[in-house]
Amino acid sequence: MISLLRPPELVSWEPIYETWNFHRIDLIHMLKKQSDETCNQRPEDGSWSPCEVADHLRVTQSLYANLLALVNAGKKGERLDGINIDYDSIESSYSPGKLKNPEIVNPAEQIVKSELIQSLNKAMDKTEKNLLKLSMDDLRAIYFEHPMFGNLSMLDWLWALTLHEEMHIDVLKKKLIHQGADLSKKLFVESTDGNAGSFH
Repeated sequence: MISLLRPPELVSWEPIYETWNFHRIDLIHMLKKQSDETCNQRPEDGSWSPCEVADHLRVTQSLYANLLALVNAGKKGERLDGINIDYDSIESSYSPGKLKNPEIVNPAEQIVKSELIQSLNKAMDKTEKNLLKLSMDDLRAIYFEHPMFGNLSMLDWLWALTLHEEMHIDVLKKKLIHQGADLSKKLFVESTDGNAGSFH
């Protein structure tokens, strides 16, 4: 896990965004290595496929980018003071199976990998475009309610969503490694049927 400064320690939003973008590049690289079939194939445990995980991350980021756009348009955003954020609790919550996703951020039922990759890039670009229009004072002072953690500033949201993406990518990497090991084992078994000790 990449060491990530917490919002009170930051003088700029850019380090968090750069970390998020680093994870997004990593995610897209993983997707490109998958065929369309394997990208949409769920593991044996029934959890999300690689494309579903990525689409969930796209949807989540798009909602955040839309909130930023509404703030920039003067249509949303409540300035609050004296909000105490339990950063330890938020950070520890980002472990597999600890949080239940709201239905609004569930992945689409049908996902085309090439279109998904384009949408992931667009969501990242839209986030940066809207962050550039806001000052750090705005990002610290304007709050929206998070479904799990209560009121968070826009800067807190940025931090939390970066942790969120990192968690999903770590889990996805482990599943793909496991999936690759299972596939190699299957190929070996198939190759040794009647031709022991060799690979086709």
